Amino acid sequence: MPIDLPLAIYRFQYETLDDLQLPEHPGVLWHSVFGKALRNLVCVAKGTDCAACMFLHQCDYTHLFLGTRPPDSEIMRKYTTVPTPHVFRPLLEGATELQSGQRLETNVILPGEVNSKLPQLIRALYGAGIGGLGKQRSRIRLHQVTQHTPEGAEKDLLVNGQLVYALPPGQVRCAAAPATARIKLLTPYKPSGKADNGQGVDVGRFLMAIIRRVDLMQYFYSGHKLEADFQHLKALTESVPVLGQALRRHSHERYSAASQQIKDASGYTGQITLDLRGHEELWPFLCIGQWLNVGKNASMGFGRYAVEGL
Repeated sequence: MPIDLPLAIYRFQYETLDDLQLPEHPGVLWHSVFGKALRNLVCVAKGTDCAACMFLHQCDYTHLFLGTRPPDSEIMRKYTTVPTPHVFRPLLEGATELQSGQRLETNVILPGEVNSKLPQLIRALYGAGIGGLGKQRSRIRLHQVTQHTPEGAEKDLLVNGQLVYALPPGQVRCAAAPATARIKLLTPYKPSGKADNGQGVDVGRFLMAIIRRVDLMQYFYSGHKLEADFQHLKALTESVPVLGQALRRHSHERYSAASQQIKDASGYTGQITLDLRGHEELWPFLCIGQWLNVGKNASMGFGRYAVEGL
């Protein structure tokens, strides 16, 4: 069951033109300004509800930001949206208070064919910087965009003030499955739907969420189904021995510009240690899932994790 999901990560480097205050989890802000700037950039039917727009399935905004389900999809037909094809990854230890003239960075990961839409992403994030971030509309100027592929290739995409062609996205190469794996939740993981009861993390559900996310990203953005026995994988997630679990719940709220409401974004950070002996088939999903995040608000930078063999 080989996973076929090419990826690339793009590092956006800015210079602040005004003093800037970032939220605790900047991915929320980046996600918001990206969506607003992209819609302003591409929308040709201003004031029209996206769901009623004749261009619903031929629009970069609905495709890149909303994740509108394609009409010919063979899966998720009860839903109107699918996982969005972008993952913001701000610096984990980045400063939240910056003065004018300082450098600011954020990263965006794109899967599969969405990498062909990179120029739109750059235009939108360039425009977002000019329009300003946060309540004070603090302006930032795009200085460089650097592409990184999973194989280790690196390329600056702004050369002499001009945008050049990017490298093809690459496949994540995973080492052989270790006997023991330690998962480090780096940003709050919030289980989706009813799985979030505030009582801790169900490891089996967590692992299945990673598998499902890899599967959906491959199907919708690489164009073909993942050939896997999901009942077997589910059984593995439910039976894998948990050697240790040290998690902490973080209370957090975020502002939703779309609904103009404060929403709960609480989640868990910490470590989970697994015995993968006899459960090695889970390893490729754990490995590739590091690039995609997991759980609710994954595209905003939540649910980011790293995994290592012990």
